[in-house]
Amino acid sequence: MTMEDAFTEEATPNVETVWFGVGCFHFGYTRQPPYNATIGEYCDHLRNALEKVTAVNNIEIVAPETDETISVLANFDIPCLNEHSFYHPPLHNTFFNVEFDVFIPSRIQEDLVTNSVRDTRTENFRIFLEYTYFGPIAYIQLLDPDLEERPEGSMAVQVVREYFKREVKPNEECPIRFEFHGPSPFHADFSVSILPTEAVTFGFTCNRIAKRAYDEINFESVECLYNSLDEAFESLREEMRDEIGLFYSIIRTKNQESTEWFLITEALDSLTDSKPSWFKHPIKRLRRGKQLGDLFTRLVNFQIQEAFQKANREEDYRSVYENNQPTYLQSDVDEEIKQLPNFPTESVLSLTGFLETRRSKALEWLILLLAAILGGAAGAVFTLYFGLHFLKETNKKESIKTEVSFNEKNDSTASVSASSGALNATVSQANKK
Repeated sequence: MTMEDAFTEEATPNVETVWFGVGCFHFGYTRQPPYNATIGEYCDHLRNALEKVTAVNNIEIVAPETDETISVLANFDIPCLNEHSFYHPPLHNTFFNVEFDVFIPSRIQEDLVTNSVRDTRTENFRIFLEYTYFGPIAYIQLLDPDLEERPEGSMAVQVVREYFKREVKPNEECPIRFEFHGPSPFHADFSVSILPTEAVTFGFTCNRIAKRAYDEINFESVECLYNSLDEAFESLREEMRDEIGLFYSIIRTKNQESTEWFLITEALDSLTDSKPSWFKHPIKRLRRGKQLGDLFTRLVNFQIQEAFQKANREEDYRSVYENNQPTYLQSDVDEEIKQLPNFPTESVLSLTGFLETRRSKALEWLILLLAAILGGAAGAVFTLYFGLHFLKETNKKESIKTEVSFNEKNDSTASVSASSGALNATVSQANKK
């Protein structure tokens, strides 16, 4: 009997099944920097935050590296997974896992997400938060749901997400913040079943049913391979974790690049829309040179980062899908890769170069014009200065010449007077005799 049979009118749901959804959850550490802490201290704060939520119980935190240090400098900008591609603390590769149960009454579910109860069909959920090599992921299990209709794990993810957004708020005493990354939920409703058969198979068979909304992805195995359904579910989570981690890693990288590209285009728009006059706003025009230089540097860095991310993504893809391990979500990962945007970096670089060339040419013409104006003014000042100086010297020489001439004239007159006086004296003496 398959799970499709379990919901036909003729059959009764007697196949053991776990219903679950998939998302990307994280509990961020908002302790104010600077500080040095350990993973163990983070675990204590996380447990304290979860225990404050009265509907949460059966908390299990697995952190082998509790002595590992988290060192944060004073200028550290605490990231939030909701808004960025980064999260804090970076717990990947630490074998860090969190499990707990939560009871969310139907009334509260309806307050959080309208018409959610008819899809979750339960008030009890178990959360498995795991940290893969690629980042955090979450499985949300629906506990003992009503099976009159198929429970939808995707709706359970939405309800749990909205519940913890409301219930877990950071403060100085307990600096823990609930964070998530879309799409949460993953766009599918999952289940795993153990079939009562003697046939020997290996691992799980995956049956995907395309739906108008979210697809149904049903996993099946046989009783002889696992001691219990919980053991089978644990094994399936282990097999799926890297694929799901890669899926969300690709989305985080895409969002990071899209955010950076938006800032680049915003800076470009401000440069193309605003064209201050050299004569009215010379300072603003000079600043455009720095802005264009900053934009060019940002574009080059973006190109380098994009190439680096692409190489990493290809390597990560090979590590997941070329290791002869069972995989189930390759079509979803391929679709995300196919939807990655192609950013027109070369075109924007060309436009930036054109704007810089035009600015440089305008600056050259301005310098030539200013040089001509200043050269003409300097020439006029030079001519006026030396003209005045020449006129002054000429007047000075004329004055000296006139004074010398006047003195010579006076000397001649004095000589004549002296001679006349001497002659008169001689004549006078002669008459006396």
